[in-house]
Amino acid sequence: MAEVAEKELETYVIETPSYIRDTTQFLNAIEGGFTTPLPERIILYCFDVVKLYPSIPKKEGLEACKQALNERCIQTINQ
Repeated sequence: MAEVAEKELETYVIETPSYIRDTTQFLNAIEGGFTTPLPERIILYCFDVVKLYPSIPKKEGLEACKQALNERCIQTINQ
């Protein structure tokens, strides 16, 4: 089920304005400039997220997934 949910939510996640695919995309964005200017005196940093999914509150996580799934253009699940 997790794989099906991940696949169905993939388009929504990728289209999120804050989505960054990987380190290369992040470095290219910094080098080429962001489409939205960064605030003055901003400090950029990165960190590795450990156990991301268990840290998401269940109720809010389920509501976010439900909203994303309901906003899909195609409402059926393709196997």
